[in-house]
Amino acid sequence: MPAHSEVLKAMVSIECDILTRAVSGGTEFSGIVRSQSHVAGDYSFTVASSGAGGSSSVIQRGLFQLGTEHEAMVGQIVIGSGARTQVTARLSIRTEYDDLVCDAVK
Repeated sequence: MPAHSEVLKAMVSIECDILTRAVSGGTEFSGIVRSQSHVAGDYSFTVASSGAGGSSSVIQRGLFQLGTEHEAMVGQIVIGSGARTQVTARLSIRTEYDDLVCDAVK
């Protein structure tokens, strides 16, 4: 018979996503975490860019808690981007049930 924590882990599904949209002068990256269950944890959201104008990296970290809303934006970063700029984003989520990573390249 599985332990109680193993049963809970199997019942709690957690998803992450990185949404992007064009904004004046760059791209906005938004880190999203979703679950159909109440869940809490911590996150790290990193966006790094590299291009002709140089490179930059922005990191946001914090705690999150999903209740009845089941979705939350856990970070939002705007990066200026030119025609030859490569931008990578990574959202790392950690809860008592699971660890998860989402990546995006623009």
